Amino acid sequence: MGPPSDDDPNSPDDAPRTGVERDEIEPVSRDEMQSGSMPTPSATPSKPASTEQASGGDESPEEPTEAASTATAEPTTESTEEPAVEPTDESAPLVDSNWWYAVAAVPLYFVVGVVGGIAAVVFFFGAVAIDIGGGMGVASGLFFILAMLAAFLFAAVGTILLVLFPVGIYLDAKAVADAPVDWEPDPVLYGLVAAATALFSALTISLIVALYYLYRRSQEVGIP
Repeated sequence: MGPPSDDDPNSPDDAPRTGVERDEIEPVSRDEMQSGSMPTPSATPSKPASTEQASGGDESPEEPTEAASTATAEPTTESTEEPAVEPTDESAPLVDSNWWYAVAAVPLYFVVGVVGGIAAVVFFFGAVAIDIGGGMGVASGLFFILAMLAAFLFAAVGTILLVLFPVGIYLDAKAVADAPVDWEPDPVLYGLVAAATALFSALTISLIVALYYLYRRSQEVGIP
């Protein structure tokens, strides 16, 4: 059988085609027809792009709203708040004791005594000069009264220090020994030495003991 002619109504080129076949079947040349090889149409026709876009635009993936609603509905039982931390005062002293004031009162007592003695001598000569100039003993009498009152107050303070100094140095040394510092003074030893010097030397040697204790305390604790 010869090749079909151009006028043959049964020719594949003139056969009616559907819309899908027109889009998918490529035109066949005469050479391919003569060689007997025909293009194989795709087995599954693809949908038009417009149809896919139209159908795909309406479909949307379902969101997992059930898990989210369950998570928000159930109240949390565990508290995420951290316990409040009290601020620490870094400037707080290492030794919680103010008894060192009783120890420091001994040097202060001697300073007041020396300054008061010098002032008493100056006022005495001033009163004598006033009486010589015509004061008729009034200035000297007034000076005598003031000097007696000052001496009485000075002696009263000294008597208080006879008891306060040994007690103060004992309690302060005990607080320093219990504190986290390198120095561990013996409170019993310091108390006995302070009591002995206060009673038998009228606080004279107590001045040396007090100054030594305050110096060591300043080196190890920082106060005074």
